[in-house]
Amino acid sequence: GHRGKVPEIRTDQDTITFVLTITVREGREGTTAKLVLRCDRDGGIQASIRPASLGDPDRGTTGS
Repeated sequence: GHRGKVPEIRTDQDTITFVLTITVREGREGTTAKLVLRCDRDGGIQASIRPASLGDPDRGTTGS
């Protein structure tokens, strides 16, 4: 199988965001989730996990 995907890295003015797709095992079933790490210039880190099935809120359908 694949050894995992390359992390997606987004750089903004004040933050760097890493998005890693991970597989979470629940019993025999494996579900995919996104691990989001947001690091700011002060050294703070915010981590969140979102189910991949919900889509990516950061990429909403509103356009830029």
